[in-house]
Amino acid sequence: MAQKIVDFIEPVIPYLVIGSKKAAEEACKKVGFGVWETKRKLWEKLCSTECTELKEAAGDMIVAPSDMDVRQVFIQEILKLLEKNPDLVKEVSSFMDYKTVQNLMTEDSSAMIIKQTSEHGSKQTLIDRIQVFDEFNRLLEAS
Repeated sequence: MAQKIVDFIEPVIPYLVIGSKKAAEEACKKVGFGVWETKRKLWEKLCSTECTELKEAAGDMIVAPSDMDVRQVFIQEILKLLEKNPDLVKEVSSFMDYKTVQNLMTEDSSAMIIKQTSEHGSKQTLIDRIQVFDEFNRLLEAS
């Protein structure tokens, strides 16, 4: 379950750790309001107990997101927290219901693909405009 939790919240860890209103706004832009709210609530459940090590491990994930050792430490901290708190396991399990998480992760991935496509499309359009403008200028100069 700890691995699934990390997979689920990893894309928004910087926003969760920062925890400001501005960070929440940026996270909503990145993953959508519904996905953000679910991930935020899960994070609040995890951090509802005194968990300094978990927060430190999450901070390390921001600094070195591709470091597998850092990721493993983060997973281990979540695992320790869950082992100490059986009630938390029950609460988190409700958040981590397979179908719900799969739907949200699919929604998250779809949103990223749409965003990348629209950004790429905008860049392509701008490049096309510049090329057309350059060609138009060359034709005018040749006349």
